[in-house]
Amino acid sequence: MPSIIIASTGPRMGKTAFVAALSSMLGTEKNVVNVHVMKDHDSWEKDQLNLNLLLSDHKGCLTTKQNQKLDKGLSIVEGSDDVKNNLSFAEKLDAVIILISKYGDDITKFSDQYGSRLLGVVVNNVSKHRIWNIENDLRKTLESKNITLLGWIPDDRIFLAPSIGDVVQHLDGEYLTNENTNDKLLDHFLIGGLVLDWGPSYFSIQDRTGVVVRGDRPDIQLAALQTETTRAMILTKGVRPVEYVYYEAEQVGIPLIVVSGSTHDVTEKLEDLQAKIEFNHPEKLGHMINLLEANIDVDTIRDALIKPATR
Repeated sequence: MPSIIIASTGPRMGKTAFVAALSSMLGTEKNVVNVHVMKDHDSWEKDQLNLNLLLSDHKGCLTTKQNQKLDKGLSIVEGSDDVKNNLSFAEKLDAVIILISKYGDDITKFSDQYGSRLLGVVVNNVSKHRIWNIENDLRKTLESKNITLLGWIPDDRIFLAPSIGDVVQHLDGEYLTNENTNDKLLDHFLIGGLVLDWGPSYFSIQDRTGVVVRGDRPDIQLAALQTETTRAMILTKGVRPVEYVYYEAEQVGIPLIVVSGSTHDVTEKLEDLQAKIEFNHPEKLGHMINLLEANIDVDTIRDALIKPATR
């Protein structure tokens, strides 16, 4: 049975996410998938650790942590953006290659380099206004050149979401309550400063928010605690809240996190966090699986696995 190498046109293109989701979908107890990362890029160790974390309990997946060699049977390998290395490993495994690109890449140029090893192309991180172009223009262009478009994956904020634990570590913060919420994801941050609207209404405009507010503003803190969308409260200037805020936060299970620095300094520091976010959360994996099921021609991938890759 041939193997699959997930290649890309550049770094940080979503290969780890695609490998984890596809392995979860194809792996079964009877047909175990070997999951591996090529050691030809700087982040390979981190990528392998993330895959180990996400798939170690999946009975249909065997990660490199559990199995140092690629066993017989199906292997799904996270490649890189190095065409030469990807092709060399594909020859070794007799593997097909799936190429992940972004909209605007010269997909034909990259595809031609992989020749008959290329199973198809996936366009990742697609904004809503580009979907029509992909389905009506790009698909036809690629088909005219005998390149299979396996599908596209929409731009989704959840993949950039840090966990509350990520935020605490990044800001060198201290939990005051509900430390057991460490793994919850934050999709948005809101600043509790000069709130001209009714407080709970303002803090409800986004889902799964982290509220950044001065530690000496119990009025704003209590307004944020009244909403179902607030997931964490970051208290700035190193000031701990009044007892009543402690009590309300405990009642609704929202962590209070105290950090040093002004609200302005803290929000600026949060802007640097996005580049550090990894695909290592089970909620992100579940969401990625749903996106592949909805937008990727997985049947074509399955069909390719029952015949040899060598052409």
